[in-house]
Amino acid sequence: MFLDYVENDELEVLFKTARGLLYPSLNEGFGYPPLQAMKYGTPVMASAFSSVPEVCGDAVVYTNPYSIAELKNRILMLENEKVRETLIQKGPARFELIQTKQDAMLQDLLRLIFEN
Repeated sequence: MFLDYVENDELEVLFKTARGLLYPSLNEGFGYPPLQAMKYGTPVMASAFSSVPEVCGDAVVYTNPYSIAELKNRILMLENEKVRETLIQKGPARFELIQTKQDAMLQDLLRLIFEN
């Protein structure tokens, strides 16, 4: 499914009801869509390139987006119930970890700004 802009409440419903998120990005600055999906326990297949592995850790299935065969295999992997359950468990925890780190960094930045 390819969508244009989606309101936050609709996006939440989409993530909660999705079977998975396929994110074979070739060039990604941070990787918010996989994190958003993981927040709701949605299994994710994502590109092994750019910043995605740093952001998503071991809570997603990685793929080479240039390899059609590997993309196919990773999509099929998301249908494996053991893999799905692992990703469903790890995703929300990874989201919380990244959110906590970002909150701490923001607080540090605000402290620096307002102390000077």
